[in-house]
Amino acid sequence: MIKQTYKLFSLLGIIILLSACNKHDLSDLETYIANIRAINHSSIKPISAYEPIQHYFYNATKNRDPFIPLKSLMAKSKPKSKPKSKQPKPKVIKPEIIKPVVKKKRKKCRRNSHIDYTGIKHLKMVGTLQMGKHKWGLVKSNGIVLRVKRYDYIGKAKVLRIRKNHIIFLRIVPDGKGCWKKVYEKIFINSNY
Repeated sequence: MIKQTYKLFSLLGIIILLSACNKHDLSDLETYIANIRAINHSSIKPISAYEPIQHYFYNATKNRDPFIPLKSLMAKSKPKSKPKSKQPKPKVIKPEIIKPVVKKKRKKCRRNSHIDYTGIKHLKMVGTLQMGKHKWGLVKSNGIVLRVKRYDYIGKAKVLRIRKNHIIFLRIVPDGKGCWKKVYEKIFINSNY
């Protein structure tokens, strides 16, 4: 019974919608179109006339060949040198200037690695690794285990020593008085900074 009433109301709604669409009164639309057409529109300026381009004809007999390098042409056109005169040139004596020998220390260039952008507070030592003379410290950063060797940088701190249970590094920090001081710090195995 309920289904029949729903069908009846839905049919009744469709009939009402279809009857509403049956109007043929388009007077408001026609007045709107007449208003739009009555507005004066400015005319578009016509495109200016096309001016023809003057042609240039390359005459190879007057100009140099563009495929021959200029250096070779200059070498061919150099005048021959004059014969040397037999008069000896006067000797000019220059005083010797002794410059002190100063050896400049070169800074070693190094490539930045992933660990350079990691702060020490985010590191955790998990072990060491030794192969022959080479010894590495294993540190964990954001779930990734990385190896560091002596003189590597962790952030702005330099690794000085790697021991079985800790890594010693050097940091240069401000002392609060406008100067800098060296601070030696350690990361111990299985503990945070």
